Amino acid sequence: MMKKKKTMFWGAIYVIALITVLVIVYVLPSVAGIFDRSYVAKYGNVEVKDETEGYIVRNETVYTAGKAGTVKRTVTEGELVKGNSKVVKISGEGASSSSDKYDSLLKKMKKEDAAISTDSGNTEHPGYITYKLDGLEYLNSDNIFNMSESEFEKLGKSKINELPDGKVAKGDPVFKVIENGSWWYIFYADSETSMHYAKGQNVKISIANKNMNAVVVGLHKGKGKSARIILRCRQYFDGFTTGRFEKANVTAASSDGVVILTKSIVKKDGRKGVITKDKIGRLKFKAISIKADNGEKAAVYEDIFMDSKGNYVKTISTYDEVVKSPSRRDIKNAKDVSK
Repeated sequence: MMKKKKTMFWGAIYVIALITVLVIVYVLPSVAGIFDRSYVAKYGNVEVKDETEGYIVRNETVYTAGKAGTVKRTVTEGELVKGNSKVVKISGEGASSSSDKYDSLLKKMKKEDAAISTDSGNTEHPGYITYKLDGLEYLNSDNIFNMSESEFEKLGKSKINELPDGKVAKGDPVFKVIENGSWWYIFYADSETSMHYAKGQNVKISIANKNMNAVVVGLHKGKGKSARIILRCRQYFDGFTTGRFEKANVTAASSDGVVILTKSIVKKDGRKGVITKDKIGRLKFKAISIKADNGEKAAVYEDIFMDSKGNYVKTISTYDEVVKSPSRRDIKNAKDVSK
């Protein structure tokens, strides 16, 4: 009987010990997280990045056959050539009638002075050669600044058409030249996202896994909730000559600094700052100057910064203990140590 009681006793001890271990491993960390009101600020990087969809706009010129004949190409697709280079040879027998497939485009191109007739097959302009048209060649660096959002919505996703390599009639397009230099990326953003941008701002744009430098050259906030943003870039990427409606990641800001949670940012006496705790738990208010803010985290200046009046202000330091979500009471009780 005593042996049985001992077995039951040790069995109960084992169960209690097991439950205690489970509580320590699984329950206490999550409970502690509820009461974890602060964190240690560390030095790092914050990026403000937007996923966008927009149109690539290039300055393009379409060359049409000045006479009927058979086209023989002398330049490969996507090749960069000098001005007055021989691109195609037009000779011999041509097509009996012109195709009306590109009538609408050519009409718009002529209006933009971007359609040239050639008998020689030479290009007047230096640039990239392509034998593909998508019908949106009339878009250029001048007219995109005046187009409305509804006009851009009507553009849709363009379809690439290969120009014929053979018999053509007079007036048929035979090749296209894309200006070597600047190109533009235009997209629309909601009011919150548009606040990430300012005219003249340097940004990064990534298309087809190529990271490139760009600058904001257009920012127009219409009557609605969206804003038109135009970026200018000078770098080449794979698919540059044919890409049109493209997805892109645009990095509006990227800064190193002391990284804090945006929910930690409060206002005290009209100034933005954070509430920190010293070693004995006393609350202190420290004004901050934000370098980059992506809505979740912010990179701020370390130790000291200069305010708008030219005064030096003491601020947060790396490894300061920051209150995660300060209450009104925390803000009121915190001593301002930035002055």
